[in-house]
Amino acid sequence: MKISTRVRYALRLMLDIARHGPPNGEPVQLSQVAERNNLSKGYLEQLAVSLKNAELIRSSSGRTGGYKLARPASEISLLEIFNASAGPVNIVECVMHPEECMQVEFCRCRGLWQLINLRITDVLSDYSLMDLLDEKGLKRMSRELQQLSAAHPQQGQGGKRPPPRMSPSKTVRMPNT
Repeated sequence: MKISTRVRYALRLMLDIARHGPPNGEPVQLSQVAERNNLSKGYLEQLAVSLKNAELIRSSSGRTGGYKLARPASEISLLEIFNASAGPVNIVECVMHPEECMQVEFCRCRGLWQLINLRITDVLSDYSLMDLLDEKGLKRMSRELQQLSAAHPQQGQGGKRPPPRMSPSKTVRMPNT
C-alpha cells in the first residue's frame, strides 16, 4: 500500500505554509512553495482548494496575498490533512461500504482490513502538523518508531521474516556416497 502523491504533496504544502507563513511573515504564495519544494504550481493550486474547503488554510488576495494556516499547526492533525486531500483512510471498499461487498457475510479478512484502517487513522490523528515541525514532535515519533521496530524486527528486512536458525543438535548429516 502506498500513500498517494496527493497526500504527500498536501502535507509538504502545509509544512511549507506553517514554516514560512504568519507570524513569521506575509502569507505564502504557491509559486514560492512550488519553487522551494520542486512541485508543480498547478498541482498545488488544486490541493490548496481542497485544504481551503476543509478549513485548514485561508487565502488572501492582492499583491501580498497567499495562504496561511487557518489554525495553529499544533491544532491541525495529520489525519485532517490526509482526509482533506484524499478522503478518509479506506484501504479496501468493504471497510467503509460493506454493502458493496458480496462476501461481507462470511469474509475472514474484513476484520483485518478494519484493524489496519483503524491503526493508520490512529497514527495520523496522534500527530499534528507541529509534530513534524519541531524537534520534540520528531523525537516522540522517533522513539515510537524505535519501540515498534524493536517489537517487529522483520520489518527492517522489507517485511521478510529472517530464515529459521538451525541449532547444532538439529543439523542433518548427509551419508557419504
